[in-house]
Amino acid sequence: MRFNEAVRMMKANPEYSIDAISTECGFSSHTWIYRIFKQKTGMSPSQWRKQFASI
Repeated sequence: MRFNEAVRMMKANPEYSIDAISTECGFSSHTWIYRIFKQKTGMSPSQWRKQFASI
């Protein structure tokens, strides 16, 4: 659920930093959001955001 919320927030609020989104979504540290993104997408949150922005 946290991952899905992070994705939603990244799409809706591209001006938010990854750390801000991590905190808002309840990840215990910013390293967790990076770890989960890497597991689920094969990319870091920043890489995913750049790919999404280019679509």
